[in-house]
Amino acid sequence: MTTPAETTAEAKVPAPPTPRHNRIWTGVFNDFTAWVDAKGAMPKRRTTDAEEYRLANWLNVQRANHRAGKLHEDYVKRLSTIPGAFQTRPTRTHRQWAEDIAAFYAKNGRLPGIGSSDQHERSLGHYLNDRLRPGLRAGIITAGDIEPIADIPGTVVPARKRTSSDAYFRDLQEYAAKHGRMPGWKDSRPLARWVRRVLTASENENTYRAYREGVAAVAAQVAGRS
Repeated sequence: MTTPAETTAEAKVPAPPTPRHNRIWTGVFNDFTAWVDAKGAMPKRRTTDAEEYRLANWLNVQRANHRAGKLHEDYVKRLSTIPGAFQTRPTRTHRQWAEDIAAFYAKNGRLPGIGSSDQHERSLGHYLNDRLRPGLRAGIITAGDIEPIADIPGTVVPARKRTSSDAYFRDLQEYAAKHGRMPGWKDSRPLARWVRRVLTASENENTYRAYREGVAAVAAQVAGRS
């Protein structure tokens, strides 16, 4: 007689793949094997290469299915012949990420950027943008997690370079003199946004209303040229 536990265990065994699925899987597996042999590494999803991205996504699906017990034994055996196929990087804590960022800042005097050619710097930059700041807003990351970088400007809140209204007005005058028109959204979005804020400012927005006459005069001047 089969016990409920045995029935549950049997139900978790992945069903044999269909011939069609096996044919498709084998084709991608062969592509994956050839890529790893040529590159000597696992494909990564953070890449501009379409083939590497495709294979990295496929590998992630296989790993997820394997962890969930959904990957058929034959597929497991075949993937196990590729060193590193089932090996994932150990998860770093937020504290460890913060310590790495603090060390980078101490050495370079700046925060890591996502556009760097250095892979380590890029990973730190992506953590700042994609995990740290959203995590803080969502309350997932605590103050204790980020203690090593709490005093570094721009870590918790990205440092923003603010442009004064005086500077915007000077930019507007220069733009109008050079192009003979008011700035547009496509070629000068920040300046165009400031102009709109000035022209649509409410009665209590004195900072913007103070420039309304000047902006209107520039607009009239360029309109008179056309």
